[in-house]
Amino acid sequence: QWQALAILDSLYRWQHVVFPRLAFGLVLAALLYMWRERYLTSAARMTVGLYAVLAALWLLLTMVLGDGLVFASCAMLVEVVAAGHLLSFCSSVGPWVKAVAWAALSGHFFFATGHQCDLPSIRFDAAFVGLDGDQQAFLAAGALVTLNMFASQVLFVVGLPLASRTRVDQRATNEPRSAELRCGVVTKEATAIVFYYVFYHHVMLIAAAIAATVLRRHLMVWKIFAPRLLYAAASAELVCTVGIVILCLLLAGACDGRDCGSKH
Repeated sequence: QWQALAILDSLYRWQHVVFPRLAFGLVLAALLYMWRERYLTSAARMTVGLYAVLAALWLLLTMVLGDGLVFASCAMLVEVVAAGHLLSFCSSVGPWVKAVAWAALSGHFFFATGHQCDLPSIRFDAAFVGLDGDQQAFLAAGALVTLNMFASQVLFVVGLPLASRTRVDQRATNEPRSAELRCGVVTKEATAIVFYYVFYHHVMLIAAAIAATVLRRHLMVWKIFAPRLLYAAASAELVCTVGIVILCLLLAGACDGRDCGSKH
């Protein structure tokens, strides 16, 4: 270990951040390319674009989490894909059940990545991934710390449309009025799942607020209940923001699917 530290100390300053910045650039370039080629808004290629976004986002989150959590990050990505495929074929399960199950998996990996609902567990060293220590890039540093804390929430909410029954309906439906399904658009169920998922996080926020209010005289209120309220609020707002982006992409894909159906 001391040899590795000696090698790091012998490097130039720019060499400490060149590889993380290169990874950031590759992820941004991949997202811009997929947006330009309509992988995120084209109905026919929504699934391909979603997998590509998950892979790029997983690379970014793995780098922010650190090398000690590579196996947990890999397990998180495998769980997103496996659970998405499993839930997509459960036609008898309602969208709210899928949203609750998805939220439970997201909460599990929040703790599996080494986080706790308290302030001392915040990993402020993530703010220096790809950044120099003396730079005044507070927004970028805050974004990196947020991605480190809520890596599971971000990855799971982006992969949420995988739980819809798009592939089953696409094979089983041949009616002209369902041309948007044949074009590969995510169904209305995906929109409902995203809505229930965001609603679940806000219900958890309300429950945490009620618990903090009722137990405001408790001895451990500032140790347990108040930090839990802060984490619930931050998680709910982050999931809501990313969920709105996902809904916009789903609506854009639906409009593209209807256009595709009208052309055929």
